[in-house]
Amino acid sequence: FYQIQCSTESMASSSSSPPPNTTNTSSEEAERLRLAGNDAFSTKDWERAVDLYEQSVAAFETAKAYNNMSTTLCKLSLYEKALSAAKRATELDPKYVKAWCRRGLTSELMKRFPDGIRYYSIASKLDPKDKTSKRRLRDCEERLGVSNETEDGNRIMKQPKNCIDTNEGVPFCRAWKIFQSEHSSTRNMPVGASVNEGWFLKQTNCPTSRQSYVFGLSRWIAGMESAIGGLAMGISREANEQYKQLEGLLMQNIIGMEEFQARTKELMGGMPKGDALQDLSNGFAYLEGKMVLEIGENQSDSVRFCHRPTCLSNFMAYQHVAIVNAITNMVNALRVSMNLKLLKSSNGVLEGVNMFFANIGQNPPKLCEQATPAEAVNFIKQQLQAGKTWDDGFRSYVSLQYRGTILVGAIMRCSGMLSECRELEKWAQEFITLADNEFKVTEDGSYDEKGSSFRPSLRVGFMSSMLHTHMTLGQEQFIGAYPMEDSMDLCLDIIRMAADMDQYISNNEHQNVGQRNECLILEYCLRRRHLALAHSSIAAMLARVWSSTKPEPESFRHVAEYHGFVDSSPDTLCDPFALIAAQYLKAARAQIPDAEDGAILWWAYGANIAQASEKSTF
Repeated sequence: FYQIQCSTESMASSSSSPPPNTTNTSSEEAERLRLAGNDAFSTKDWERAVDLYEQSVAAFETAKAYNNMSTTLCKLSLYEKALSAAKRATELDPKYVKAWCRRGLTSELMKRFPDGIRYYSIASKLDPKDKTSKRRLRDCEERLGVSNETEDGNRIMKQPKNCIDTNEGVPFCRAWKIFQSEHSSTRNMPVGASVNEGWFLKQTNCPTSRQSYVFGLSRWIAGMESAIGGLAMGISREANEQYKQLEGLLMQNIIGMEEFQARTKELMGGMPKGDALQDLSNGFAYLEGKMVLEIGENQSDSVRFCHRPTCLSNFMAYQHVAIVNAITNMVNALRVSMNLKLLKSSNGVLEGVNMFFANIGQNPPKLCEQATPAEAVNFIKQQLQAGKTWDDGFRSYVSLQYRGTILVGAIMRCSGMLSECRELEKWAQEFITLADNEFKVTEDGSYDEKGSSFRPSLRVGFMSSMLHTHMTLGQEQFIGAYPMEDSMDLCLDIIRMAADMDQYISNNEHQNVGQRNECLILEYCLRRRHLALAHSSIAAMLARVWSSTKPEPESFRHVAEYHGFVDSSPDTLCDPFALIAAQYLKAARAQIPDAEDGAILWWAYGANIAQASEKSTF
């Protein structure tokens, strides 16, 4: 530093005149280029505008140029780049209200609603009179219900207002109310136990949609009651002590099992039993990847799927916390059984652990280290090569990484964090696919040895969950951050996975009558509804493509050929209405006969086939 300073002083003293000031020249050129970019923007020449803005900031960085660039990149659906440009604008001018609004709007377009709330809040604080930031902030808050992040960055889970399908208009809610009215004894007993008696398996050889919904609900509630019981025992000293007292009274025959169960349920919401994470994820898959949460504030005006234990009355989102508690418990159990200080895990599992400790007011300990899907699969491979077997906790490890990651993603989706949910779902899908290929589970049919997480009956339900996320993100274009093409490919993957289920179901033909009936339930619940969802979604996407490409029919044909709906022969007729009708027909035939949307699917088929060419065949 001393040598550089002396050299600089020597140069300054020997100079007869000061160096020319190029800063003003650069800033003037930058402003000229920015204004030229604005002119290109006004004529909707987005690419030219971006090029001019880039030249402007290359000459001299200004917050205005970056903000203009961000706006234009949004027009091109390049949201990641737009967010980076808006961020740079706020760095250059932290008091630039428009840049904070642009950063919030770009986050909102990427479905990162909590980030949008944060940036809109900054903008409204900088300028309390700015109506745009206040309106956008209010819209985001209504979408989420609450803000989802604490000052230290850990998310506190609150139940959002309008993001969850848990009202009495939802089919599985109505199915549950009918079930309770027909089986009054279930109102005061554990739901999992009552449904496990197999009442719906004995009703008919052709399961109804109501029965299949309750089948999924039974698994969800059984897992939730166990998770809530474990949560209460883990964080409530009073509940733990009272449980031990009740257990002592039961052992001394002072109270019977029925009274013990009733008092335990009132105290803790249920008893810790079985594999809560497995039951929760199975129910989630059976219900097409939809989260089942608490409805309403009291029993008189709502359906309550899970009892609220008295010791958890202060936990607003106690069911959310129960889920991540089940994940945290499994992380700790695997660390002990595998003798590991840190467990290689997905970002979802790591986030779940952090969520749990944040919600009980503690700093999260370091229990996991983040791993890619390939690293997690390689960890299993190395351990098995070292002499370990699947019985040494690796079935549970796969379950934690796959099921746990999907469930944490579902919590994020319910809270409005759709882009984060999508990333976790992609991690889980890549992990289970790599593991299946590496260990040849589906190829060998070795589900019993390597775990039920590999079964197509579970995976197709999780893929439907991913499809719900894609559809919520609103993919309506084949370009951009969330292209429709991804949704189309996922629908085709669901259809292929359903084909794998045919073999799984047929392998159970020689079981007893009860097991065959259960396989029939699986076929309807885990195959037909998912097939109906996939085919109807394809039909809806084809309709959107056709409506946007009517002036250019060849564009529609290109999409149809790319996904295999028509062959590439020039003699093949590509009739959009016939192709859309074909998908609705497959959806209608796949759907359970009494399903509420069955009539709609048949109507959609009829409406499109009426407009199709008589020359069309499918």
